[in-house]
Amino acid sequence: MSAFGIDEVQEVSTGEWIIHRIGWVSPTEEEVSEALEKMEIQAWLDGEEITDAGSYWGEPFETDDGYQAEWQYTTPPRSPGEYEITVRIEFIEDFSERWGEGDSIETTGEYNVS
Repeated sequence: MSAFGIDEVQEVSTGEWIIHRIGWVSPTEEEVSEALEKMEIQAWLDGEEITDAGSYWGEPFETDDGYQAEWQYTTPPRSPGEYEITVRIEFIEDFSERWGEGDSIETTGEYNVS
């Protein structure tokens, strides 16, 4: 998985539904499924924890780079202002040589509604 945040503040128009999304990419569908089984995800929108964040993973699908699963959390339109989402993935079991039990990834993104 490539873990990265977006350095630039994203712009969202007032009145648009907002889709917060990250992806997990692996060479095979089995590896994506195994990774999802061995990780826990937590997410916070403006510091408020998103309840049952793990339920927002979609099914793996094929891409040009292998297979991917997307975590997607959609919110209704928001008032003008600046907002922040933080997502943290922690492995609860060993997954690979790179990702062992207790390893984690955290990324934060900001967006402005105007």
